[in-house]
Amino acid sequence: MSHAVFTVTVAELEDGTHGALAAKFIVDGENEKRAAMEPPTDPLPVTPWADLKASYLTVLTATVQSAHENYIVQQANKQAADDELNERWTYGGEAERSAAIAALPAAPEHDGE
Repeated sequence: MSHAVFTVTVAELEDGTHGALAAKFIVDGENEKRAAMEPPTDPLPVTPWADLKASYLTVLTATVQSAHENYIVQQANKQAADDELNERWTYGGEAERSAAIAALPAAPEHDGE
């Protein structure tokens, strides 16, 4: 499977801002997950500010990487379903194809414009 390499930065993320509070909230949540693992993994640092910011960027990077991997799985599942449908259509007999067409919902009416 391919993987993407992401470099995450957050512009204007400064100590004492709402962004900093959000960063702490997210890193605290990640640390709770890490503590609940069996065995627990080391928490991300939350102090001083530079370490908290680095921890937040670590979490963001992992989130983006996870999304990318999820997109790969979604595409593969869709492709597998499409491939299965194509194979069934190709190798099915005329009766199966006619039944599949008959099972389709009616097309919506339109005025031809």
